[in-house]
Amino acid sequence: MSTAVTAPTLFQGLVDELAAAVGAMVNAPAQATAAGPGNGLGWKLPLTASGDLEGPLAVWVAQDHALALAAAVLGPDPAPDTESVADMVRELWQQAISAVCLTDAFKGVTLEMGALEPGQPPAGPTGYELRSGELHLHITAGGTALPKAPESLPVAMPGSVPGGASNDRLDLVLDIDLPLTVRFARTTLPLKALAALGPGSVVNMGRTPDEPVQMLVGDRVIARGEVVVVSGNYGIRITDLVSPADRVRALEG
Repeated sequence: MSTAVTAPTLFQGLVDELAAAVGAMVNAPAQATAAGPGNGLGWKLPLTASGDLEGPLAVWVAQDHALALAAAVLGPDPAPDTESVADMVRELWQQAISAVCLTDAFKGVTLEMGALEPGQPPAGPTGYELRSGELHLHITAGGTALPKAPESLPVAMPGSVPGGASNDRLDLVLDIDLPLTVRFARTTLPLKALAALGPGSVVNMGRTPDEPVQMLVGDRVIARGEVVVVSGNYGIRITDLVSPADRVRALEG
């Protein structure tokens, strides 16, 4: 990567994707701007970053703002219960995390979500104000995750064979079949639009046919390419491939 991933740049990407998810949910544009850190009660989601960024993080949404958003989406009468609000907040962050980790800037970062729970905002000066019409969410993000330190290369001793006996163990796993997934696109839909889907419905995926598709092992993107036809079957011509080290990490996780 040309620019190291940092916690502040990741937070900005997450909040931008959260704005897109909120906008899709309320069917109105949403925009996030910098603000001071929040205070009081809210919904806090711990995250564990690995890959190009490693360590603990957390994001937080003010409780009353989350309740107002849930009322706008689910209806104010009766008022949404605590479980419904928590489910909505977690789903919004899940969409934002999935989307940001697919972007080129953060494709080397994996974020694992912890348990959403009520609590105070995390320590740290990073705050945002997300607005969509009369609705707004106060968001605070913090944590101690740092960019991954460069890995040192092993030094081969004179006359030695690189890898040694470990090559024998590697040969044992190279013949294992792994599921390879091709992802064409992903999008978000308001709950109302999702419930209205039926035979004949058309969903705009927001991409052009000539954009590259993604190849994944597990949940890690290992390559991008273009769709081709091989002997009457679909195939992928690879145009961009992650490094061998990243491919090995995909096999491990």
